[in-house]
Amino acid sequence: QGRAADPAAAAQWYQRAARDGYAPAQYNLAVLQLNAASTDAERIDGLVWLMKARDQGIEPAAKYLARIEAVWPAELIATAKKRAAGGPPAAGKSTQ
Repeated sequence: QGRAADPAAAAQWYQRAARDGYAPAQYNLAVLQLNAASTDAERIDGLVWLMKARDQGIEPAAKYLARIEAVWPAELIATAKKRAAGGPPAAGKSTQ
């Protein structure tokens, strides 16, 4: 039997693992956040995780990021790069 999908719970587990440096969780959290993002702040959080996953060698993260960088505003990308260099997104930020 299985359990019903719970995106909020999945996001919480991904966030815990992502903060611990687990690259696949960073990528999965980024995808969750970017798919649900409705504000620039949420998009930046997703980009930060995507950049961290890419930096650890997650190839799909590198490809996804390249597609985003080709079409999203440069200012948004630059902000995410600065944040990625400084650490993970703040606790409690968008995780769904």
